[in-house]
Amino acid sequence: MSLNIIDQKSTNFQIDGKLIIGNNTTISEDVKIIGPVIIGENSHISGSITIGPNVSIGNNCKIFESELII
Repeated sequence: MSLNIIDQKSTNFQIDGKLIIGNNTTISEDVKIIGPVIIGENSHISGSITIGPNVSIGNNCKIFESELII
C-alpha cells in the first residue's frame, strides 16, 4: 500500500476507527476520517473535510472541500 499524507507534521490530520486505503492514495493534512471508511486506489482527498462514518469511496476519485457524512 502506498499512502501519501501531505504535511505529515500537521496536527489537523485525524483518523478515528477502521480505515482501508487503496494504493497510491493521497490525503491532505486537514482531512478528518471517522471509520469505518474504505478509500479506493489512486484517489486524492484534500481540504478541510470530514469523511465518515460508513463511507466507501471508489478508485480514481478526487474529493475537494466536501463533507460526506452518513
